[in-house]
Amino acid sequence: EWWPDRVRIALGGMKPRDREVLVLRYLEGLSNGEAAGVLGIGEGAVGMRHLRALERLRALLGDENRGEER
Repeated sequence: EWWPDRVRIALGGMKPRDREVLVLRYLEGLSNGEAAGVLGIGEGAVGMRHLRALERLRALLGDENRGEER
């Protein structure tokens, strides 16, 4: 499949702060509250950081597949 390589490359091109929150949430499976504890910030701040990191990741990946059903 093409997507794991694209995601890995995109993550590598992200700022560490963005990559860190995505890794905690998706690879380590932490909740916003758990990630907040690891990062030493509030749960709301993690939520905003997570949202912004997802937006940046989407921009890096492009939206050529948006709307396709898989």
